[in-house]
Amino acid sequence: MMGPVTVAAVDLGASGGRVMAGQVSDSGIALHEVHRFGNQPVTAGGTLYWDILRLLAEVRTGLEAAARQFPLASAGIDSWGVDFGLLDETGALLGNPVHYRDVRTAGVRIPVPAAELYAVTGTQHLPFNTVYQLAATPMLRHAATMLLIPDLLAYWLTGQVGAEVTNASTTSLFDVRAQAWATRLIEKAGLPPRIFPPLRRPGEVIGPITGPNGVGSELPLIAVGSHDTASAVAGVPAGWGRERTKDLLPVVGTLCRYSHLKRSHKKDRNRRMGPWSYDGKCHFSCRSQSYRTVRRARMYPIFPQSGRR
Repeated sequence: MMGPVTVAAVDLGASGGRVMAGQVSDSGIALHEVHRFGNQPVTAGGTLYWDILRLLAEVRTGLEAAARQFPLASAGIDSWGVDFGLLDETGALLGNPVHYRDVRTAGVRIPVPAAELYAVTGTQHLPFNTVYQLAATPMLRHAATMLLIPDLLAYWLTGQVGAEVTNASTTSLFDVRAQAWATRLIEKAGLPPRIFPPLRRPGEVIGPITGPNGVGSELPLIAVGSHDTASAVAGVPAGWGRERTKDLLPVVGTLCRYSHLKRSHKKDRNRRMGPWSYDGKCHFSCRSQSYRTVRRARMYPIFPQSGRR
């Protein structure tokens, strides 16, 4: 018999966030909503920003509330993809992260063909992908580190710098075959390789949550599938084989914007409509998450000593 274990999950979406406490035991999983909050972007000087410091405060509030109600073993954070914050050499934030719906990437071009980006990264070509946002960021020359949203929050909570692979896969700068930053593409795009932090995988311990408003230095923050789609897919009780592909369709149907969904004829068997493609019969594409990255990430429970299954 396994004693109950309680973990905190921070789930951030484009319009709101929540902190959940999940109690895991031999009888199953019980979920408790501890804190829910809005996520309202702010327009200033004609640019649409995320209110990232408010999100940090809400995350801390939710984790504190969860720690008061439950004996937490660990915590994890997921969010939407592509958006980021830039840090200078001292670790200070160089301006609020810009919203992916901001118009700054309209008309931005980079010296890398979209087909080449897709061939390496498996990410659908969209104007708000991180590669185009970085190309449209004047202060990039002052940056020492780029952190995607869940990694930025993890940095402020623990002081540790890194990039979790499933969210890294939304940037159009992550090589899904090598499971590493696509350095050659980064350089070809005219971006500085120095800003891309070390990668980490789901299940790794990021560090203890610290700070005057934290929930205590004994609470480990664990890297999860930090792109929200990755965590959703990891939670589906389905196999990865072709015979189980149908189990995934209801999930991606609610999370992804279909660009094409059709039955392919025999002549289309090798055609890929986007990063989410399966056995040559049914093709569909997701906004940014790479299926190959989710599959290879091998999601693990967010316990401090997680048993790898």
